[in-house]
Amino acid sequence: MLYIVDLVSLNANASSNVISSISKRLVPGDQVTYVAGFTQALIPAEIGDAAILRVLESDLRDDKLFVARLFEGVVSARAEDTEVSLASYLTRLQTAFDAQFAQDDGAHFLSLEVETAQTKALTWDPAFMTERRAALVLASVVADHPDQAAPQTALRTALGNKDSRFARTSGIPFSVAPRFISAVVEVGVRAGFVEIVESAKPGGTPLIALTAAGAQALSTTAALPAATRPTPEIETTEHEPVNVDKAQLWLILLRHNFGPFQQVRGEIYDDLELLARNNPGYDAMKVVRKAVGSARVRYVTPAGRSGLPWGKVQEFMKVLLRRERVLLSGVEFVEPLYGPGHPVVDGIVDDFRQRLDCSIVLHLLEIGAEIEYDDEIPLAATLYDSLSEANQDRAQTVLNRIIQDGTASVDARSGQIVLATPPSLEAALLDGLDVAGDFAVDPAA
Repeated sequence: MLYIVDLVSLNANASSNVISSISKRLVPGDQVTYVAGFTQALIPAEIGDAAILRVLESDLRDDKLFVARLFEGVVSARAEDTEVSLASYLTRLQTAFDAQFAQDDGAHFLSLEVETAQTKALTWDPAFMTERRAALVLASVVADHPDQAAPQTALRTALGNKDSRFARTSGIPFSVAPRFISAVVEVGVRAGFVEIVESAKPGGTPLIALTAAGAQALSTTAALPAATRPTPEIETTEHEPVNVDKAQLWLILLRHNFGPFQQVRGEIYDDLELLARNNPGYDAMKVVRKAVGSARVRYVTPAGRSGLPWGKVQEFMKVLLRRERVLLSGVEFVEPLYGPGHPVVDGIVDDFRQRLDCSIVLHLLEIGAEIEYDDEIPLAATLYDSLSEANQDRAQTVLNRIIQDGTASVDARSGQIVLATPPSLEAALLDGLDVAGDFAVDPAA
């Protein structure tokens, strides 16, 4: 039996559950192929001798193409008279499978929803956050509660207010999984920072209470520490080790509707430069529209794909060029704005590509991504859709720039990169900055 197992977009915890379930099915002679995203983290010790089929994240956006890739494996196995089971959580994939292979007794669909139903006890995912950090966040929430004790049902909102990664709306698969809050409490109890106590009310809900050790930990922690994570290695198509917890930075941007459209962004940059330097008489908004339109004409949509969401590509470029103004009209910086009468673009700063890439990395930090100084590999995948050595060097240069220009800083011991602290109101006023701004209607709104 050949098992083709769809792990695409699953987090480390869910992938481990699936791999464990599949391994229990195996008998001598069985083979397994795991399908995963190009930058998706898989732990070699769990995978063993199984094959891994890597699919670029840019190719996963077209459902028909993805289904076709999986079915190719089924058809190939059946051509060699090998019995095959395709395993996935996707019900739409099962529908398509049943339609195509209904008459083939040697082809089977295995629902991972059913397969993993008995293995759904939520174990802690270190890619989400270290246990100690989670225990500290929990302890601080409980400490803020009256009597330093709170019912478990009250924790979700308070945890989300303390750290947005705990919120139901975080979009992080692990933190929205069933029994997540129970897993957080278990981590806190294991650390000794909280304990479960009986309610003072007869029959009342048990409370999560702060312990002396938890209070001591909070008193000796000036601020919640940046998460430190284990660094198991995975094999990519270029055999480079990638930190498990950094494998999907691109997905963080995608969930926040911020590109990065790494497969075409470089070509759009080229068109921006061409239009800006040739001075065709366009304002910044029209330059963006023309640049995206030109890239769209040249972009070759692979067979079976519906193409990129070009409207979103254009909106992303508008936002990016407002965040980091690199287009020039004379000596003034201009940005894409709606309406007539805006200045004509007649130039662009020489290092605009690096400035815009820096802005993307800074936005990652703003929305809570954890980036370390040696993360040039996952950043190369996120920014450039490639793990070539040249693109790793480009990613490292971007990190160096945001550190050198003071917009971010790096901890010399841990390598953790954080946003620079913005100036206080008093400091801004002393520096003569217009911190209040004006109250005119924003034409970009």
